[in-house]
Amino acid sequence: MRRDALLIALVLVAVVLGAWVRTNGADRRWVWQDEVTTMLHVAGRTGRDVGAAHPGTMGELAAQLREPAAGGPSRVVAALAAEDAQHPPLYYLGQRLWNDAGGTAFGRRSFSIVLGGLAVLAVGWFAFVLSGARAAAFSVALAAVSPFLVLYGQQMREYGLWCALVAASSAALVLAARRGGLRAWALYAALSAAALWTSPLSLLLAPAQAIYAAYAGGRARLVQCAAAYAAALAAFAPWIAVMYGQRAAIAASNAWSSTPYPAASLAAKMLFTAASSFTDLAYAHRLGIVAGAVVLAAIAAAAVSLARDQRATAVALGAIAATTALLPFVLDIVAGSHRSSSSRYLGPLVIAIVVAAGSVLARMRPRFAAPAAALLILTGAASSAIATSSPVWWDNHGDSGLIGIGSALVREGSPALVYDGSCADILGLARIASPAEPVRCGADARAARPPAGSYVLSPSPALSLALASAGLAAVPVLVGRDESAAARSFQRDRGASGAEPVLTRIERRR
Repeated sequence: MRRDALLIALVLVAVVLGAWVRTNGADRRWVWQDEVTTMLHVAGRTGRDVGAAHPGTMGELAAQLREPAAGGPSRVVAALAAEDAQHPPLYYLGQRLWNDAGGTAFGRRSFSIVLGGLAVLAVGWFAFVLSGARAAAFSVALAAVSPFLVLYGQQMREYGLWCALVAASSAALVLAARRGGLRAWALYAALSAAALWTSPLSLLLAPAQAIYAAYAGGRARLVQCAAAYAAALAAFAPWIAVMYGQRAAIAASNAWSSTPYPAASLAAKMLFTAASSFTDLAYAHRLGIVAGAVVLAAIAAAAVSLARDQRATAVALGAIAATTALLPFVLDIVAGSHRSSSSRYLGPLVIAIVVAAGSVLARMRPRFAAPAAALLILTGAASSAIATSSPVWWDNHGDSGLIGIGSALVREGSPALVYDGSCADILGLARIASPAEPVRCGADARAARPPAGSYVLSPSPALSLALASAGLAAVPVLVGRDESAAARSFQRDRGASGAEPVLTRIERRR
């Protein structure tokens, strides 16, 4: 009885801490470029639509995010199909229905926060069907404060929903593989289809789930699993056709991942993501690296314990880790790319780690399990509290230098700004600039040379050449440098994301 009361207390404390860290800073954190893209598509627009609107002020530019285009939710699907087909529309339609493309940063992120809470419950369900009630309780407690799950349970992106569906579809697979029956396999097929309609990376789960089905029920269950997943693929077929039609655009938008990383760097990135199941402070301080190393050692010990004492659980979780993390890592090494370095694609790995830890804690003696769980909960909560108090995100901060640019423009009295790149690139800046500030961007900026005294953001080489031919020069006023701990630690990511934004003033050459 005392053992159960202590476990319940741990879960309640973790859930309360999790609720706090998941809402902490949601109204203050920088709305980074991918979140801006989410807002744009939820409004039913593409980047081309923004330029075609010929915005003349920052307020008109920001309205492209705030005010939904005519046509309703079907415009959301059309915008994604035209410009971002690698992202299926399930999450974006949900976001549209949640706030109809309006609201503050917190209001926008509240949908992801709710989905993050559902992900915690789904992780608990997965642990329950694998290893029992105590494992579920420990897993819920750990997932509630997991820095990784907190991070992606707050961003306006689909990864919180994806984590929920990864865990839920895996739980449904375990039930179907053990019990069989049409209803069980139908539930698995439905959840797998929903996962696919959230992220095509869900395909990586299929071989892992097939491995468990074969282990749990032999050839008969493997055939049933294949049939159910075929039904899920059939349900996803319409978007597969869209992706095929946009394959060139998808390849171009993923060109960032085509450059090679040293194997050691790729491995370090993956180890950091694995450790972020319980602590992500390695980006902030050297002591965080020590904490991460301790956590990785604990994860390794949990894996050994599972392999020895809980074979079925080890097969299920090990297969997920192998097909969704190890396989992309190997493919990156072979192909000379670095897609597996992006933490957001490794949600299934983190779920497997959290459930593994919960399953091991459930089998430990209570006098050891309780303090070990408490330590992991406090570590996760402290890490999440520090991370969510930062104005930028450790995983994506490439455009956060615009924060300083926006502040500088306000201090200068909101002068007219020229940007000869895509208008969509400065939508994030428009959200923090004065609505009355004049702006000329895209084709409008390229149509006329800015006069002396104008402010230009990151002038292109073509514009710089045109200015020089007219006896003008773009003199840097401010470099929008990201001085956060995340930026200092992840310089390789920063280099891949492009140069820092530079605010310049057009002056005559002397």
